[in-house]
Amino acid sequence: MKIVRITDGLGNQMFQYAFALAVRKKTGEKVVLDRNWFPEFGGKLRNAVPRTFGLSAYNLSIKDYVSREESERVIYGSGLRGKVNQLLHLRPGLLREDRFNLSLNNLDCYIGKDYVFRGFFQKSEYPAYVRDELLEQFSLDEALLNDENRRLIDKIEACGGSAVFVHVRRGDYVLESSRKVFGLCSLEYYANAVRVIADKAGIVPHLFVFSDDMKWVKENYHPDFPVTFVDFNPADQPHLDINLMRHCRHGVTANSTFSWWGAWLIENPNAVIVSPARWYAGNYSAEGLRPTSWHLV
Repeated sequence: MKIVRITDGLGNQMFQYAFALAVRKKTGEKVVLDRNWFPEFGGKLRNAVPRTFGLSAYNLSIKDYVSREESERVIYGSGLRGKVNQLLHLRPGLLREDRFNLSLNNLDCYIGKDYVFRGFFQKSEYPAYVRDELLEQFSLDEALLNDENRRLIDKIEACGGSAVFVHVRRGDYVLESSRKVFGLCSLEYYANAVRVIADKAGIVPHLFVFSDDMKWVKENYHPDFPVTFVDFNPADQPHLDINLMRHCRHGVTANSTFSWWGAWLIENPNAVIVSPARWYAGNYSAEGLRPTSWHLV
């Protein structure tokens, strides 16, 4: 059995779930999820932005979850050996992404033994390996959407090839601690990104703008193209905005896994996706995160 821990915001959760699907497909073994990081399942967050388990919005094919005790049994082992390992802080059953050179090519090295995987697994190779499954499982039943979401989908569809989503991530990114890691995408970036799409797709774009700080966006972002500000979905239902993004034909992401998924789920084979060339403000690597077909600006 393989256990994949799910943590943080919805974009990160989706990457972790994609990794879990890839592990199951690559190894042929049972994979279950550990959602005990979240407060609603007993988690105690330390210095973390409050998050909830958002994957429950989707019809996942991995539906089994483990208790905290079962996860720890796999990490430390059972019986006397498990107790000794805990005393010595030894975790033979834990595979941390930052300590093991995990990749799609070496997952089969871990066949035949129980492990707990922890990490963010933000490499495009994992979703690509299970793309068909993810396109289906991360879809929402439109019959269950409210009128505002259905009307906006109709508007997006009516725009045809000119529908472009733009995601402006602010929120916790404006905090000094986060700015040192991620930074904020500039208005110049968004202007350049939209021009790239207009030129490469040969369109006059209609921009559908998403943000976690729409007040700031409306006051500061004034594009030269038709724009619709998408501001009606509640913050505790982020899957609704991702669903709207994926209905657009092209996309401009922030340095955010949230809009990464909005773009990746677009099924237009001619989609022009633009992403910031500098994903992190600090000395962190985003190697392998963006598909090679995306344009970095």
